[in-house]
Amino acid sequence: MILSSSNLTSPNFKQNPVSECRFWLENPTFRRLIPLGYRGFRHKTVNPVLSVANKQNPLSEFSILGSQTRGSSPRNGNLRFGVYERGCLMNCKAVVAEKEVAKNGFWGVEREGYDAIVIGSGMGGLVAATQLAVKGARVLVLEKYVIPGGSCGYYERAGYTFDVGSSVMFGFSDKGNLNLVTQALAAVGKEMELIPDPSTVHFHLPDNLSIRVHREYGDFITELTGSFPHEKEGIYKFYSECWKIFNALNALELKSLEEPIYLFGQFFRKPLECLTLAYYLPQNAGDIARKHIKDPRLLSFIDAECFIVSTVNALQTPMINASMVLCDRHFGGINYPVGGVGGIAKSLAEGLVNNGGEILYKANVTSIILDNGKAVGLEKKSLVLDAALLRLLGWLRSIA
Repeated sequence: MILSSSNLTSPNFKQNPVSECRFWLENPTFRRLIPLGYRGFRHKTVNPVLSVANKQNPLSEFSILGSQTRGSSPRNGNLRFGVYERGCLMNCKAVVAEKEVAKNGFWGVEREGYDAIVIGSGMGGLVAATQLAVKGARVLVLEKYVIPGGSCGYYERAGYTFDVGSSVMFGFSDKGNLNLVTQALAAVGKEMELIPDPSTVHFHLPDNLSIRVHREYGDFITELTGSFPHEKEGIYKFYSECWKIFNALNALELKSLEEPIYLFGQFFRKPLECLTLAYYLPQNAGDIARKHIKDPRLLSFIDAECFIVSTVNALQTPMINASMVLCDRHFGGINYPVGGVGGIAKSLAEGLVNNGGEILYKANVTSIILDNGKAVGLEKKSLVLDAALLRLLGWLRSIA
């Protein structure tokens, strides 16, 4: 992790190491100078950052923010910091700078520390970040691109906005527990104007077969059974199982599907719904469809339905996933946000900032630093972020 790659030189370096030296941390936008003293460093109320423990080998041992580290001795008038034992900074180098640079906050960071750092500002990252921020956590989101959104991104040309990924949007309902987009926006005080879509998709199949997936479930089933009258009973049975799963999901608060304690509590509140989901958890949509339907053309249609959900056929699509989408398109419907899908991410990013969080763009994280299997920091091309460093950044800001 390189903060700056250059040499540390000083007129008096060999006689009085680091007595008059300053080094700066660098990224493509901002620079910050840190004065270093022979026995330590103080500025106003700032605590010592570097203290020399061995006069004969000045940088053999030193401490930064209280963490014991390993340092390398100066050679040929150069100074290089070694790898810190507690994951603060890695492979950092120091350089001399002769004048202070602009008083911008280092890398845009304004806080002394963070409770959570989220990598990526796609929908998953933004929702995780905003949910933490509204509960009082100090959150930083790092995004390698220039705008938020991920697959909900966009670009603008000649006054028009174009979606670059998602275009069929679920989760905008005002009822139930599966209106996850509505809930995420509401958590940060945001809402969007929507345009209801009268249909999800219009299939044009071989043999001039045309099936439109209407917003109203009754209209869809009428059209589908009209095209496959000999499979009417099987169609009802398959989609009835989908609704059984959907209703079980919709009855639960889907705050976590991985946390055992939470799921245990949900089981006591909604035992039948939890047992329903447990039964269908290992099953795929293709096997369920084949229990009720024999016509290969209709099975191919269900494959196409699942492909929209999961980009694989029905045999590879979990039944729970398929049921959620195949029913929610009728329960909550498909709704398109005015201004484009990218407006969802922009609204969440704005809500994150309004609730005290921060989001940094052009911040490409290259790896996660682990300590005994626990994530303790992030590595960027020009920066390592973790709790200790972020506290340091707060101190740096105070000496600008």
